[in-house]
Amino acid sequence: MSYSIIIHGGAGSSLREFITDEKDLKQIEKLYFDALKQIINFGKRLLQNNIPAIDVVERCCIKLENNELFNAGIGATRNKENKIFHDAIIVNGKTRDWGAISNCNIHKNPVKLAKHIMNKKNGLISGNENIKKYCDSYKITTVNSRYFNSKFRNKLDKLNNDLGTVGVVVRDKLGNICCATSTGGLTNKIPGRIGDTPMCGISSIASNQICGISVSGQGEEIIKNNVASKIFYQMKYTDKTLSECIDDTLENMPSNTCGIIGIDRSGDIYFNKNTKRMYIASADSKNNTNISLY
Repeated sequence: MSYSIIIHGGAGSSLREFITDEKDLKQIEKLYFDALKQIINFGKRLLQNNIPAIDVVERCCIKLENNELFNAGIGATRNKENKIFHDAIIVNGKTRDWGAISNCNIHKNPVKLAKHIMNKKNGLISGNENIKKYCDSYKITTVNSRYFNSKFRNKLDKLNNDLGTVGVVVRDKLGNICCATSTGGLTNKIPGRIGDTPMCGISSIASNQICGISVSGQGEEIIKNNVASKIFYQMKYTDKTLSECIDDTLENMPSNTCGIIGIDRSGDIYFNKNTKRMYIASADSKNNTNISLY
């Protein structure tokens, strides 16, 4: 059977708006392009080797979290108190199970912890104190928050208020659709703020019978517009395609607030945005591979 994968590295303003030196711009654009290419090829190899969608989603999201270019994991942006906190979610379209964390900075890979929580059917766990208790109860290794200090991210934050998130949607050869979304949140956010990312049905949704979705952008607007569920239930109850539902949803949102990736039950890939930039890479079993920054 066929397989499909799409990843995103966040939606937001164009690099061209805040990097004026053409040489510097080309260098950073190449870093993003090469990272997306490496991760999409990694995911494609996993799918070719029959790795289940839920594991491909997790492992590709971990690659994104481990790259300082992206606002997740070690590349997470800082809040008003100059501290880093993560939100993450993973959804299994075969079982409709999901797991999520929010306001956490003690686990190296938020999506991995979210997957553990999903497998234990514990939903969303918020805050370091509660997450530390959870990790201790399952002997899960935690890290000091200093692990997430990134000079590269600090440099980017001084140039640009990033709306970035990372996300992955996968359909494997068995037709299983899974998705994950992970973020450091809005730059300079107020302490305790929770955006759309850890909310199942808002940032992320998946079902083998319908589609898988991951959303990036301004969390307050994404929550207000119930983005992932709006796309999902339009597809479920109408004859609209994935592309039509994503486009319709974006048309009803304020500009510069949202980017969306998705895969439908047939394995068709689609993405769109109303921001100036969204880092995207996709691949499928028909040897179609696409990478774009804008």
